[in-house]
Amino acid sequence: MLDRKKPIFFLISGFIFVFLFFDIVHSEMYDESVPVDCEGDRIEYSEGSGEVKVLGNVVIKHKNVRITADKVIVYPESKDVYAAGRVFLYKGDEVFSADKVYYNLETKKGTLIHGDFHSGKIFGEAATIEKLSDKELLAIKGYFTTCEFEIPHYRIEAKKIRIYLNERITAKNVVFYVGGIPVMYFPYYSHSLKENRPKVQIIPGKDKEWGYFLLTAWRYYFDERFKGWVRVDWREKLGFGGGVDVEYNAEKFGQGLLKTYYTQERSRHLKEHEPAEHDKYRVSLEHNLTIDKDTGAYLELHKYSDQAFIKDYFYRDYVLNPLPASYILATRKKAHYSLSFLMRKRVNHFRNITETLPEIKYNINNYKLGKTRFYYTSEYRFNNFNKKEAFTGKDTDAVRFHTDNKFSYPTRLIGYLDWLEFTPYIGHIETFYTKDESGNDTDFFRGQWYSGYNLTTKVFRIFDVETDFFGIEINKLRHLISPSISYAYAHEPTSIFSKMGQFDGIDTYTKAKYYTFAVENKLQTKWYEEGTFDKENIDLLSLRSSVNFYPQIEGHQFSNIANRLTLQPRRWLEFIFDANYNPYSQDFEIFNARAKAEKSKWMLEVGSRYTQASQYHEGTLKATYTLSPKWTVGVYERYDFQKNDLVEQEYALIRDLHCWTAELIWNMQDAETIWLVFKPKAFPDFPIEWVTSYHAPKIGSQSAED
Repeated sequence: MLDRKKPIFFLISGFIFVFLFFDIVHSEMYDESVPVDCEGDRIEYSEGSGEVKVLGNVVIKHKNVRITADKVIVYPESKDVYAAGRVFLYKGDEVFSADKVYYNLETKKGTLIHGDFHSGKIFGEAATIEKLSDKELLAIKGYFTTCEFEIPHYRIEAKKIRIYLNERITAKNVVFYVGGIPVMYFPYYSHSLKENRPKVQIIPGKDKEWGYFLLTAWRYYFDERFKGWVRVDWREKLGFGGGVDVEYNAEKFGQGLLKTYYTQERSRHLKEHEPAEHDKYRVSLEHNLTIDKDTGAYLELHKYSDQAFIKDYFYRDYVLNPLPASYILATRKKAHYSLSFLMRKRVNHFRNITETLPEIKYNINNYKLGKTRFYYTSEYRFNNFNKKEAFTGKDTDAVRFHTDNKFSYPTRLIGYLDWLEFTPYIGHIETFYTKDESGNDTDFFRGQWYSGYNLTTKVFRIFDVETDFFGIEINKLRHLISPSISYAYAHEPTSIFSKMGQFDGIDTYTKAKYYTFAVENKLQTKWYEEGTFDKENIDLLSLRSSVNFYPQIEGHQFSNIANRLTLQPRRWLEFIFDANYNPYSQDFEIFNARAKAEKSKWMLEVGSRYTQASQYHEGTLKATYTLSPKWTVGVYERYDFQKNDLVEQEYALIRDLHCWTAELIWNMQDAETIWLVFKPKAFPDFPIEWVTSYHAPKIGSQSAED
């Protein structure tokens, strides 16, 4: 029979245990009676005043605070401390020193007379430092810097500097000094200590298109919700230009980035009756809004004065995305479905673009049907298209409704073949158009059936090998093979290809039938992680090859064989090969290779790119070498084998200036360009991609991809 008293007994015992545990934790966390530990050559206690006087080699400890000085008076009851003579106050990674210190160990408030401080990357000094709270300082008649020298290379000075430790620094009427020379004035200064970005950027140089130039930017910071860049640039051949970038966070209304730039460009080739100057500008806005964990909205707006502006003034942006789209997108994603609403409108009239006003898309993602092994995937898409051509003025519009429904059945084969994963599928596409390719109002449907399967498996074998063969560390070796065969068939559509207006890839569907054969080989081992006894998995070799077979084609039924080989025999050494081989011409149509070796003092990277169709073959070489702790040199070469010409050269001389890094970069391509870049080492994230056409040196410390 169940004893009813036992549950009550255990319940009461549990409550007592929780109460006692909470009381113990609470008392340790909020115990106000933690004693002050005093050490020194001589300790005197005054019973009347309750003060403790400690003289000579004084060390005061309380919780996470430690004070050293020549002389200290402590009041244990109030936790007040008065220290004098070579005073140092330590709290975590914060270090304060002063002639005199008045400090309360409990409130963490106090005053330092003729003091300096060090917190993270920030160093400072002031006539008076008031510690207003555990995380807030007020430096009166002082400066701060990232240079730890007693006489810093540079400093930022003001009458009052407010420092929120590990948060930000603010000051008014700030003067920026290099050595003892004032070089810049700011009416207001605010800098985030959470970021690794510099406050000021100054990039001088010379370029064929610009002539001599000077690019400057000042980073402003009000708080984490509102910050950005103000830039003023001068180009000898083009004139002055400037703009403001704003990073904002409106919290529940979203966050984004606004970029603006304007210049009155001088005409390079002035013709008669043409104005001497042209207005050139840019306005770019990127905004995203998180409505809930499954729903978001996104906006991009990119407006330029002309087609060449982004390339001429923001070349890095042009390389990354030469034709950014302007759109509004709202999405909702759940485990088994997604819904999106897209509006894309032409903003720049010099561009060809297909507008969608709107596009509504609903997807069902691999939904399992009941307790069966069948999975259902579908896409429903509505588009209102308007295709605009910039120079002809021709517009092509149509409304399209598209559906794609697919059923799949992932399983394993039976009997001796149960190690093979087999996934057959079948689907149907139906698309409705309101107009044909000629723009006639002719409603029609296009239907298409498709089917196929995927067949794959994984097999491996482990070899009990422990060796250091030719310096290649092997702690057991696993050979993994992943072969796969897939078959895809698409029936002839009910409407011919040429009848549809060509708005996107859906309109290009046609009859198809092909097999894909692929195999992936990996040789894997385990290496000890640096500085630990833990092991990590490493792919010493990875090779993937694939080819398509088209049975309905007479003659050349096989596609090119695509191959990718990666080798990593050492941590510091890597080889990557990409090859596209034509089995009929028995030649490589694409062959790219790259080898990279990197040690503490040097880096060498050699690459080759070859494309048969365009008769393009070039080689690249990148190398850096650290001559001494202060000097590094680098070189980048790009050679065109078809032209037998060295088409680009770049040389860099990098000097460590203690708290700064100076990079002198000389680039020779179609023209010569020289940059001189100073980067504060305390803020390594140098956001050069936001400035102008200046790009990270191919051989500099950023190791940028070219």
